[in-house]
Amino acid sequence: MIVPMKKYSFLVFYKDLDDFLSHLQEFGVVDITRSQKTLEGKDKEMLSLYTQYAIAVRKLKTLKVEQPKQLSEKLTGEQILKKYEVLVDKQEQAGILIKSVTKELKDIEVWGSLNPADIERLQQLGFKPHFYYTPRKRYSEEWEQQYVTQILNEDKSNVYFVVLQQGSEPLNIQAQELKAPTAKLEDKEAELQRLQESYKSIINRLNELAGYVPVLQDEMVELSNRIDYSSAKQSAEGKADDKIMLLTGWLPEDKQPDLEDFLNEQSVLHLEEQIKEEDSVPIKLKNNKFARLFEPITQMYSLPHYREVDVTAFFAPFYMLFFGFCLGDAGYGILLLLIATLIKPKLKLNQKPYASLMQWLGVAALIFGSFTGSVFGIALTDANWVSDTFKGWYVKTSDHTTLMILSIALGAIQVFLGMGIDAYNIAKQKGFKYAVEKIAWLVGLLSLAAVIGLPYIGVALPTLISYVLYGLVGISFLAIFFYNNPGKNPIINFGGGIWNSFNMATGLLGDLLSYVRLFAIGLTGGMLGGAFNNMAQMLSPDIPVVGFFVSFLILIFGHSLNFGLSMLSSLIHPIRLTFVEFFKNAGYEGGGKAYSPFKYNQPK
Repeated sequence: MIVPMKKYSFLVFYKDLDDFLSHLQEFGVVDITRSQKTLEGKDKEMLSLYTQYAIAVRKLKTLKVEQPKQLSEKLTGEQILKKYEVLVDKQEQAGILIKSVTKELKDIEVWGSLNPADIERLQQLGFKPHFYYTPRKRYSEEWEQQYVTQILNEDKSNVYFVVLQQGSEPLNIQAQELKAPTAKLEDKEAELQRLQESYKSIINRLNELAGYVPVLQDEMVELSNRIDYSSAKQSAEGKADDKIMLLTGWLPEDKQPDLEDFLNEQSVLHLEEQIKEEDSVPIKLKNNKFARLFEPITQMYSLPHYREVDVTAFFAPFYMLFFGFCLGDAGYGILLLLIATLIKPKLKLNQKPYASLMQWLGVAALIFGSFTGSVFGIALTDANWVSDTFKGWYVKTSDHTTLMILSIALGAIQVFLGMGIDAYNIAKQKGFKYAVEKIAWLVGLLSLAAVIGLPYIGVALPTLISYVLYGLVGISFLAIFFYNNPGKNPIINFGGGIWNSFNMATGLLGDLLSYVRLFAIGLTGGMLGGAFNNMAQMLSPDIPVVGFFVSFLILIFGHSLNFGLSMLSSLIHPIRLTFVEFFKNAGYEGGGKAYSPFKYNQPK
């Protein structure tokens, strides 16, 4: 649900503004409407510095943390940042030099230990050395007879040699000429070693700085407080020749008494205002322990706006069911539950809800896999160790037609629930008469489904009940065709009803068929798991130990791959069904902004 909010305006004498904002920030409950102006001057510098800190923290967190040797110096955040930026610059320069010297070394090492000084002496004697390489099969010994030629190096593929040209004697060498070596191999190797040691020293010093990450994070918190304070101050609107400053803020309804006490202490003129239609009310969600785990999915799409229903608690059980349907294997469910349970104690407090969500999803997969009789790709209907009684049950529950109908039935329940939420939203925001058409569609479709569907599954309806349901269908369609737009001409409404009926028929059919993907994804994962089981059995050699080892490797690789792919599909496709089918039928608009109280965050 959405926490009810209260809107307040504060009138503050301009000389008292700083003092009031400082106390209000410490109070930490009111969401001040911040300024949307572009930051300038000191504010811009603070934002730039905050970004620099964030980059440094992100980089240092990836390094191996070593205990700082000079922790007693109590370096400030800016000192640490300066040291970090100097070291990063040196690291980048050293990296560039290492790449350059490595390339030079690669060019030189093919000539062995040749000394460039020897090349200069040859040139002084009137010889001009030319350095070549050619594939071994193309090297011609005739070159040695025609010219002063010396092979300097050979490998499996190429021959590297030098030819001394005297005077203007033309050379007819069919080979690729290379640059003459510019340094001794030993000198370049020594230079590269010095650079690598310097680079390693820089990394070690960065690792030491990584121990100061908490200091940088504290500085970020302080900067964030100052930036937020400045933004709140800029949002103050000057009145009475800028002598009086007007601020607007929001707070949860249950915090109103605390705010009144605070304002009385501050002696600030304040006024509770009525929330207007155009107001952008900050959103704070409040759900039960189970539904709260699914709030990140709502936020992934968009928070609801203030006047609509928070749909989190309504789609949460469906998402869990859909995940279990898609994963559809009791073994994978146990594995997911085990992984989430083991990592949960090691996670940070704000990360533990994600592990709890995985536990619930693991339970859903375990239940659904037990329902259909699938354990690590093993169909229990084919297992010799399962009794015939259970096999008969699993034959019915794992039947493809049954699972397909079940997936569509679950989809229909979610779609009808969405239509009910949409009708409630319309009635709440515009009035009941504008929701009549939505209610009529919901009642008519549910009545029609009961009349047709219940006898199909063997549930006989009393004659009176059937007549009542048919009557509801008739009344619903009268409302759909003649009251779809209150206040309009009945003829216009009838035309609108025909158009709406066409859209509903095609849209509803498409929405329900979308839920078949639940069955298809679950079936694919089960078939792939079974295929790996068969591969492990068929490809295993008859050698006792080797056969077990090969089967084990195939099973581990195959089920790891299938588990990963199935998890990905089981997470994504229920989100798709929630965002497209459910949100559309629920008329969910979103667009709300999160409640962000103006408060002073304490460094850790």
